[in-house]
Amino acid sequence: MPVIKAPKQVKRGDVMIYSLSQMGIAETDLDKNGVFTAIEGNTNAAGDRKGGAVLRKSRKLDGLRSLVRA
Repeated sequence: MPVIKAPKQVKRGDVMIYSLSQMGIAETDLDKNGVFTAIEGNTNAAGDRKGGAVLRKSRKLDGLRSLVRA
């Protein structure tokens, strides 16, 4: 499985590694506005990484450090 650093595109099923040391799985492809939806664990509505919940979050590319594409 390739690791893509500084990704320019997100596809459904990608494993996301954020610059804030959080991980998630892309639920949607990157849209025309540069936003994708991901399922993330240990988060909360504010996006805190110590949140204790599994949530659906809208994210932008600028917060990604890398991703793994299966």
